[in-house]
Amino acid sequence: MTAMDRPDRESRRLWGQAHPLRAGLRAGGFVAAGFGKTAAALEHEKVAGLLHAAEAASDGIRKLDALMRRRFSGKAPAVVRFLTSAQLDLALSRPNVIHAALLAGPASETVLARCRRLERFRTGDPPPKAAEAAPDLAGEGTERV
Repeated sequence: MTAMDRPDRESRRLWGQAHPLRAGLRAGGFVAAGFGKTAAALEHEKVAGLLHAAEAASDGIRKLDALMRRRFSGKAPAVVRFLTSAQLDLALSRPNVIHAALLAGPASETVLARCRRLERFRTGDPPPKAAEAAPDLAGEGTERV
């Protein structure tokens, strides 16, 4: 194992921590996957986070973000956009996941915290300070992960 392999190994380890959606969230009914179910969750459920596959079309993202802004005028749910559809498929044990909502609960908060950690590792960004913990997405009050 060379020093060059360490970042890749660490990324895989962090991904391994971030994807236990399959175990706790899906079994407990804490995930709404698919555009229609995600939209319904944004309109009627307590949502902790919104997942968009990295390759999601901008039109779908725009529509779901508009629903989220309309419902959550204050602190909106976190938005995760760096996972690929294949990674979401694996995490949720279902094919072709492009959009999903994480319903409020401790398991969702744990997954979101692990996603933040993985994203910070991949981008090299330092952890946010308390005052910066919920940065705006285009000034809309949405935390982007």
